[in-house]
Amino acid sequence: MRLTEDEMTRILNKLINEWKSQNLLKSSVDDSKLLTRLHDTFAKELRLEDDLNKEVDQLLSKYEKQFERGELDRRKMHQMVKVQLAKEKKVIL
Repeated sequence: MRLTEDEMTRILNKLINEWKSQNLLKSSVDDSKLLTRLHDTFAKELRLEDDLNKEVDQLLSKYEKQFERGELDRRKMHQMVKVQLAKEKKVIL
């Protein structure tokens, strides 16, 4: 699922407010700076997953004929390869 910038901002604002209300977060910077840092980190993680998906697609491209003939299930193969690459690269999905 892809999030829009607005959706990401709303989610992160809710997280900040919830963490503060539960005294789980004490920040020495104002909320806008905190939001920017969280947004940048969150976006970076999404880009990592996008890059991982592209790498999986490249690896699976050599099996295109088997996918077309129905000999292999692209979705299952994609998920299996993605999980394995994530483990190897120490990426948390």
